Amino acid sequence: MFLKKFMFGAAEEVEGFINISNDTLYADEIGYGFVTEKLKEKNELLQIPEIGSAFDIDPELTSQKITNIIMEQKGHLNNLINGFCSSDKPDVPLYFKVKVPHSGNYNIKLVMGNNNSDMIISVFSQRRRFVLKNVMVKAGELLEHNFAANVCDIIPRGKTEIYRDDSIDITIIGQNACMNLVILEEALEIQTIYVAGDSTLTDQGTIYPYNPLTSYCGWAQILPLFLSRGIAVSNHSHSGLTTESFRREGHLSIVENNIKPRDLFIMQFGHNDQKDKTLDAFGGYANNLRRYIDEVREKGACPIIVTPVSRTIWNGVDGAFNDMFKDYANACILVSKEKGVALIDLHERSVDFILKHGQKNSSKYFVPKDYTHNNDFGAFEMSKLVVEEIKKVNIESLVKYLIDIPEDKIQIKQLKSWVEPSDEEIKADVKQWTKANSWAEEIDVNSYIDTFIAKKNVSKVEFLDMILKDLKYPPTNVYNDIFEDVFGDEWYAGIVQAAYNYGLISNENKNLDPKEQISIEEVKVIARGAYKLKIKSFL
Repeated sequence: MFLKKFMFGAAEEVEGFINISNDTLYADEIGYGFVTEKLKEKNELLQIPEIGSAFDIDPELTSQKITNIIMEQKGHLNNLINGFCSSDKPDVPLYFKVKVPHSGNYNIKLVMGNNNSDMIISVFSQRRRFVLKNVMVKAGELLEHNFAANVCDIIPRGKTEIYRDDSIDITIIGQNACMNLVILEEALEIQTIYVAGDSTLTDQGTIYPYNPLTSYCGWAQILPLFLSRGIAVSNHSHSGLTTESFRREGHLSIVENNIKPRDLFIMQFGHNDQKDKTLDAFGGYANNLRRYIDEVREKGACPIIVTPVSRTIWNGVDGAFNDMFKDYANACILVSKEKGVALIDLHERSVDFILKHGQKNSSKYFVPKDYTHNNDFGAFEMSKLVVEEIKKVNIESLVKYLIDIPEDKIQIKQLKSWVEPSDEEIKADVKQWTKANSWAEEIDVNSYIDTFIAKKNVSKVEFLDMILKDLKYPPTNVYNDIFEDVFGDEWYAGIVQAAYNYGLISNENKNLDPKEQISIEEVKVIARGAYKLKIKSFL
């Protein structure tokens, strides 16, 4: 039975515990330690969000030292704990990684607190799944939290092969947030909730310095926040997936190889099915739902259908709200009645939520300028709606594990104080770009073209991938249909979205021709854009 105990910042060795200092960095040889930016740069596997913490440094800050781990070895908080480790910045995460022997569920005990200051802490496990959110702890007090985490193989975004997940990842963030003690223990017999779907419920990564209002977030990565330690979440939803591509790309096979009798399988699709003519609501889409239900039941597990969470689109008559998923929600309802499976009507609840708040106020719960994807605050609200529906429908296998979460006063305060960037802030950013543009235009990129020409048959997306890797800019985990010939389930969709976000490409022509060989002129344009980004990071 796997069991590991860690003490952070202890002044002296404690029997049975491994002492962790602020310079204990992760290495496969020892199997535990903190993960920093420099460590990630040297290890390609640590750069893959799906098998890590899913927190990445803002690409514009890659040339700067951000993570600084501090340690204190004084101040007895009880007979056992007398020290801690923490990040020196409230919006920079502290990420601790522990290698485990195999896939499955693990119980985790985490103790946090210090004598010096009050603490506000959020805790994430695995790829940014919330287990604590904005909890306040008084100076001199200790907070103990117990939760379960699932370790499972996964096919990361942009990859086609299965990657082995072999670690427990614990990340804390917040004002004076610190780690004192961590205990990990195998818990292979507890139940697992397997999740299938698209970007609206996947485990979304984010950048730091952390801002919950601008962080993409899927509602299922909030779900562990509402669960006791007796059950764990294994999220296999990904951006761009449909009821068809979830199977075709191998994600279902991973679930089938791990799911056990009494486990649960929650599925929410529709956002991308809607774009595929073969997956109309009452045709291919509904048939795929039926097939998943039958296959999950054959494994002795319990299928649950969730209707598609709503977008905030207001392009109806006279600017009215446009309900884009009514047919797909009705198809879910039809299949659930026909097959006798539990249904969580998130579509109806999310539409009501958006209409209640109105166009302007509901936008605070979505990533800025995005009308599909929730930010951390919005995903929290959607997950709350899911939990309310679980209670309403009385899904007994889940209700017994639900825990009450107190009102998040910090989130309420942040939402009230949220304002759009001022003209002065926008102008300051424009000034930086103006200077970067003028410098970049003076650079002669022709000297680099000769090297590129030697690499024949390089497609546009391959070149964009090369440029983003050179800039150390990760692909996004979402794709917002910016080109008519690029689809969300393509391996390069996140690369294209990132290149567009950073101004390397435009969508004036509506088509990218992603697999066509890139021209020398296109190379020059993209290269100049890359120089602008590099220059701006130093301004």
